[in-house]
Amino acid sequence: MKHPKLIMSTMLLLLAMPVFAAENGNPPPGSSGDAALGAARKECAESAGRDSNGRPDRSAIDTCMVAKGFEKPAQRPGKSGDTKLDAARKKCADNAGKDSSGRPDRSQMDSCMKAKGFEKPVK
Repeated sequence: MKHPKLIMSTMLLLLAMPVFAAENGNPPPGSSGDAALGAARKECAESAGRDSNGRPDRSAIDTCMVAKGFEKPAQRPGKSGDTKLDAARKKCADNAGKDSSGRPDRSQMDSCMKAKGFEKPVK
């Protein structure tokens, strides 16, 4: 280990973040701040079956949450706000093969988006 003090300091800071957030009146990371909602999410996730990837079954969780009185928020039309970009992204995702995790294959998505006139942003 080249920098054990730096690594240890970083780990302690990460462990202390939820405590600092709670002291300042903010919900801890990954929490909505609503105790009833958090408890319902946890209970529904634990009672739901597993999907093919080993994660809790999304539809079972949604059904459980509705039964507990929580409505699923309306889905936004797209993340970009650009309807042409969102339509191209959806079409490319539908036509692309799937990778090992079941997501659209990245290289096929990139080439499809490029063919539709959308270049990948340069970072």
